[in-house]
Amino acid sequence: SDTTCGPAAERGAGARCGVIPMRYEVTFSVPWVRGWQRAGVNFRSGEHYTRNRTSADEQQIAFRYKCACRDQYGRQVMAPPHVPVTLIIDAYSKGPKRRPKNLPTWLWPRMPFTVKPDADNIAKLMDGLNGVAWHDDAQVVKLLVTKHDRHYVGNDGTTFTILWEEPDEEE
Repeated sequence: SDTTCGPAAERGAGARCGVIPMRYEVTFSVPWVRGWQRAGVNFRSGEHYTRNRTSADEQQIAFRYKCACRDQYGRQVMAPPHVPVTLIIDAYSKGPKRRPKNLPTWLWPRMPFTVKPDADNIAKLMDGLNGVAWHDDAQVVKLLVTKHDRHYVGNDGTTFTILWEEPDEEE
């Protein structure tokens, strides 16, 4: 058929259903570099719980995602179920202000970002995007976490980029 689908601005003028899939890319930042904290244990009941700071960080990530969606697309967008998602996380930190005692003096000026938080703990904060950017974090099939070294000039922060394509409608 010659009908177009979706807003022309989203799919491109004259695009046909199923021919050009909609590609989404949402980028946003938070003004800190932190990782997921180990779960706490309630010693009375034995239950595990998410620590307050981790919960607050996940909520701020979800809020920043929603704001970025409104700025970029005019509405909140979410990857449909079972659609593969790519997540790119860039952490920028100046690192510690003082040289760690176990670090040789000659290495200090060129020290890479090999201090806390660990890259895997930074990535675990993506749980805050469950039900917001995607239905389940199992949809994230490609994950790239980069800790940029201390020579980065600027403020500390973490940038998240989320990418996915809606499947062709004819498939």
